[in-house]
Amino acid sequence: MKKVNEEIKNSDNTFTLPEVLIVMVICIALGLFIGGFVVNNRNYVDANPKIDFNEMTGLYDDIKANYYGEYTENSMRDNTIMGLLSSLKDPYAKLITGDTAITYREDLESEYVGIGVVLEREEEGQYPTVKEIYKLSPASKVDVKVGDYIIKVGNTDVKDKTIEEIYLMIKGGTRGDKIKITFKRIEKNEAKYKNLTISKEIISTPSLSVNYIAEIVIQAFSKNTFAEFKKAYEDITKEKCSGLIIDLRDNGGGFISSASNIASMFLDKNEIIYISKKNDKTEKVISKDERKITLPTVIIVNEYTASGAEVLATSLKENLDVIVVGNATYGKNTLQKIHKLNDGSLVKFTIGEWLTSKGMSVSENKLVPDVIIDNVEVKDKNGENDLQLIEAIKQF
Repeated sequence: MKKVNEEIKNSDNTFTLPEVLIVMVICIALGLFIGGFVVNNRNYVDANPKIDFNEMTGLYDDIKANYYGEYTENSMRDNTIMGLLSSLKDPYAKLITGDTAITYREDLESEYVGIGVVLEREEEGQYPTVKEIYKLSPASKVDVKVGDYIIKVGNTDVKDKTIEEIYLMIKGGTRGDKIKITFKRIEKNEAKYKNLTISKEIISTPSLSVNYIAEIVIQAFSKNTFAEFKKAYEDITKEKCSGLIIDLRDNGGGFISSASNIASMFLDKNEIIYISKKNDKTEKVISKDERKITLPTVIIVNEYTASGAEVLATSLKENLDVIVVGNATYGKNTLQKIHKLNDGSLVKFTIGEWLTSKGMSVSENKLVPDVIIDNVEVKDKNGENDLQLIEAIKQF
């Protein structure tokens, strides 16, 4: 500072100290302004960029025109969708395509075009057999019996086909389409073959079945399940049953509205069925009508009882102290939406979660039965060796 003062004193063309300070302040301010202007106007990577679909379309067109290699447009679309879903970190979000999407829609809608049979395969390497024939279905109107083997669909041998693949061969098309199926029936140790041509119809698949003592087995919560349940209960009341068993084993859910509508039949008006949480909105879903079912009730569950089935089970458990028998449930408390694509594929993703009427999350605290009975093999379910059903009956 001493040197600067000396220069100021010895030169007529030099600035005074205040003038020097003013110039320095102006230069610093101007530098900050210019620097800030440059920083704020340069190209940079946005930490939270929005999806520019024009940019995505441009990239797609560029790849389509110039990519050196093989690809399919379906795989590009599917992988794009799966990329979007994977960014959600939603374990239940998925893209459902092709034949799987067809089956999924049929399960939810309870309708398909076909002949009305349920198939099973007792052992690998064997032909499948007819396990069940729906009432008034095309199969019920021709010479098909439970236990018949299916050998061919059209000209295709089905021994090495999965049950799902055989269903897809039989189902679909339009009402009135004809399908040729070769059946084998064993009578008096003699095999008899029949080639039957069957006209397809619209089949309404039951999502529950009733077995007396008053056991209602709910396989899934489709759009028709509530109506089917009401009809089943009407049939039960005619038999003057003293108790009701609801079998929710292997029920992975479906439409939560169907489950909550069934729950409301057991509950008094304004009792909480479950609590819905979507974004910042929390809503108590309540019973809107007076109680309709007063029968003593027991519920059977297992490790595959999930989602809507858990809504029904926890609602009756927490509000009515209904006894639950079986194994701890799956623990899925997500609310999901299904988005349908133009080709029939489905995209499923989570839009919220539900809590039990007392605010419990089943994903954190699975529903543990009052009476725990080890797993029952599929072949024993609803039979004389079904220990879970036997234990449920003992509760009355």
